[in-house]
Amino acid sequence: MDQIIAFPASVSTPKDHLDAAIEESVAVFRRLLVELADTWVATPGSLLGVEQALEARVGPECLTPFVGGLIREALENDSVAVRANALLDQLPDWRCQKSSQQVTLHTLCGGAVTVQVAYFLNRSTPAGPRRRKGQRGKAGRGLYPVLEALGIHGRMTPGLAAEAARVAVTGASFDAVREELRRRGLTLDKKTIRRAVHLVSKRALAHREDLEQEPTPKDVVSPLAGKRLAILVDGGRLRVRLRKRGRRRKSGGKSFRADWWEPKVFVIYELDERGRRKPHGFVRYDATLGDADATFRLLASQLRSLGADQAVLWVVGGDGAKWIWARVGELIKEVGFDPAKVIELLDFWHAVGYLSEFAEANTGWTEAERRTWVQQQKIRLRAGRLELALEAMREHCYGRNVAAKRTVLKRFETNRHRMRYDHYRHHGLPCGSGAVESAVRRVVNLRLKNAGTFWDPEMAEGVLHLRSQFLSGIWDAYMRRVLEPEEFWRRHPAREARRAAA
Repeated sequence: MDQIIAFPASVSTPKDHLDAAIEESVAVFRRLLVELADTWVATPGSLLGVEQALEARVGPECLTPFVGGLIREALENDSVAVRANALLDQLPDWRCQKSSQQVTLHTLCGGAVTVQVAYFLNRSTPAGPRRRKGQRGKAGRGLYPVLEALGIHGRMTPGLAAEAARVAVTGASFDAVREELRRRGLTLDKKTIRRAVHLVSKRALAHREDLEQEPTPKDVVSPLAGKRLAILVDGGRLRVRLRKRGRRRKSGGKSFRADWWEPKVFVIYELDERGRRKPHGFVRYDATLGDADATFRLLASQLRSLGADQAVLWVVGGDGAKWIWARVGELIKEVGFDPAKVIELLDFWHAVGYLSEFAEANTGWTEAERRTWVQQQKIRLRAGRLELALEAMREHCYGRNVAAKRTVLKRFETNRHRMRYDHYRHHGLPCGSGAVESAVRRVVNLRLKNAGTFWDPEMAEGVLHLRSQFLSGIWDAYMRRVLEPEEFWRRHPAREARRAAA
């Protein structure tokens, strides 16, 4: 196994390099402040100009030398070399190609840092088609183990990659994201922003996929222990770009189909004593373009990793779609929860919508009669007198549109155990699934469902997942995990021990 090639011994120590970087940053910052001190501030515009100059220039000019000093010190740190060698131990086919490769790194400060590191290449992979001179391919085939150990991927520092991805998944469009980053002193084109999102999302999705294979932690007290949880699932809509086979068009682009797909979204949150989402309580979102089975596999893995089996109650809710209820039993079994502690909930307002559908099918009624009938059954549902509402529906299951009426009636009869709204209110449980309706809007609609926007399925999956982590309030902690080398979180000793025990 090739090891990291050590840099030649130097008369100066890493601490000397860092002290020099600090002195350089301080000197640059002092020159900038002296320059701006000559500005006469007498109007809002002049004060705004000084503040914007500070925001745009402090990072690239003053902080980049310090960050560069930190990185160069880390490259000569024995503990970083140990981590890099541990990474290489898990990659037996990689060999050192160049012991001192010059690499330019882009930082969150807005500047660039040039370092020299060892370059490794995997020679075991079969050779691909020959490329012309200067055509390296999309991302190259090499590896910088020391940079990987520091979370530097794609020649972007962790801070830059995480921040560019965060702004990209929360912004309205990539053009808006580019402008937002520019105002903060980060001049990145759309291609670089997309690359940052792709880099981070690819690692995040790999981390999520690996999480699905992880067994339930044993003898660990979960933060959800003793809590009541709401688990709500729903679907949204977005358009994806699917390329067609064939030649390119005269414009140079390839033909594509713009199909509507249904992303599945779920939310897990802690209930308060009134059946509402607890302020500042636990909440977790996630979403996927996968089918119903993939959605529930993802949901099960999340519940297992969170230790949701230690909760005292689950309220599983939705809009009445069959694909949800058909998989709840398997979800409970897979997580290892007590079925007696699970309450299934059909959203109250969807039930009222079904009543309206039934009333609309009665073409002989006036609009006032329809409103009166729906209001009467709505009151019965809320009061727990579902049988009276069912009897009122059976009385009108004849004549025109009888098939549509029977469909609604069957929907109520099938879900009667999920419509005990008086019981839910009495015990401080939710009666609706508005939280997941809001989640669909926040996760999907506000970022991915824009007019004239067509998403590549892989990019859409990554943005859905990353946006969910941001809305869950765990962005920084999540980035610290996924920006580690994949081999580290895939083969962590604690996880290997849990897998062996399982």
